[in-house]
Parts: sequence; C-alpha cells; structure tokens
Amino acid sequence: MVESITGELLKDSWYRCYKKNINKKLNKFNKYVSQNELKKIKNDNNYLVKLFMKQIKLLTAKYVSDKSYLFLLTDSDGVLMAKHFCNYNEKESNFQLKEGAYFTEDSCGTNAISLAININNIVHLKGDEHYCDYFYDWESIATPIIVNKKVVAYLNMSIFDREIAEIDNMLFELLLSKLVAQMTKIIFFSGQEKIILNELTEEILKLSAIGHTINEISAILHISHSAVKYHRSKVCDFLEAKNLYHAITKAIKYRCLDLKKIE
Repeated sequence: MVESITGELLKDSWYRCYKKNINKKLNKFNKYVSQNELKKIKNDNNYLVKLFMKQIKLLTAKYVSDKSYLFLLTDSDGVLMAKHFCNYNEKESNFQLKEGAYFTEDSCGTNAISLAININNIVHLKGDEHYCDYFYDWESIATPIIVNKKVVAYLNMSIFDREIAEIDNMLFELLLSKLVAQMTKIIFFSGQEKIILNELTEEILKLSAIGHTINEISAILHISHSAVKYHRSKVCDFLEAKNLYHAITKAIKYRCLDLKKIE
C-alpha cells in the first residue's frame, strides 16, 4: 500500500525550496539537460523507455476508460526521458512537459519524483503538497525502479482533479512490477545492455545461429528433440522475438551471443 509522505519530510523539502528561491508561480522548469545529453540519456536507457511506452499503452487500454492520467519516466538523476498522457490534452496546459527537464527540487520545487529521489522510496503526494502552484491539480505517486539493488530510473503516475483510488494504486503497482520483471533481465554497465541467458539456452541458440537443425543440436548436446524445441520457444518469448531468426538477431544485439565465437 502506498502511504503519504510524512509532514516532517514535506516541511523540510518546502523549506529547501524556499531557501533556494524557487518561484511558486513558475511556468517552466529551471533545469534542463542539453539536447546532446538528452540523446545520450535516452540511448543509454533505450530498452527501458521502449518498455515503459509499450506497457503503458497495454495497461491503459485494458484498465483505463475515461480517467485522466499522466505517466512519467525519468533517469536516475530525475531527468524526464518519456511521458504519456491518457485522456488529457497537454496542449490545453500552459506548462509544457519537455523531455530533458529535471524533476528535482531546484528545478521545479517539491514533487513526488524529487521526494522519491531524496528518500529512495515510494511516495504519494497530494496536490496541495506540491511546492509550485501548477502541480496543485496533480495527485501523484512516484517510486524508484530498482534492479539488482540499483536505482535505474523513477516512475511517476499523476491523476488530475481527483484523489487516487485503490484501482489507481493497482494500475501503478502492476506497471512497476512489469517494468522491474523485464529489467531484471538486463545488466547495465558502461552504458551498455546485456541480457543473461542460461548456459544450455545460449548453446542451443549458438548452434542454431550456425545452421544446425533440431536433430543435430539434440545429438550434439545429448538432449531430446522436444527439449531443443522447448528452449528455442522459451528464448523467443524471453527476447520478445517473432521467430528464431529474430531471436538470434536480438541475442547478438544484447550480446547474449559473441559473434567471434560463432563459426
């Protein structure tokens, strides 16, 4: 269950905003990354951004009817990488949310993402608990996305002109669980992505990549034909591939397979 932020933490955040002379009437963010920096951030987080947009569309199509939502995805520093409005026209707002904006206190005052960054935990923030007036219509939940004990991003869901209900909490938790489940397949290092396959699956994929048939793979690895078919099918599901050849292509892209070792 998501709980509201405590009064002491909220008061401390507001005080920091006051001391930093954050304008309560602001109509744009104070901090943005450059276009080149944004391009690099989105490239480094390409898999997560695509996954976020895909899952948002699937879940809102299934569970959302006429309610208005805003979903945000930032990197681990609070830089906005992706957004999705549901049943809300952003053009009607005088405050445009641009990718590359920082959702930190010094950029836009107290908000759910800035608090989630500060306490490294999930936050529920009511509209009038935001520091800046523009966000008063937003009731928001934000949380770090933690993979392998490391914060890789922050997820935010905001609702306009109403309180967050149990169904909204369910939608948020479902989205978070799907993102984390998929991202646990990914190991980030040096800005690259690598998917880990178990040894048998990797060997079957490698033998398939160099042209071996199911019968040949079965004989080489001393496993049944059905086992080969099963692992081929599972790796296609795992990599979200349309067929075996697509799976091989994605495995090379995500460095499951080393081209130098495929002869």
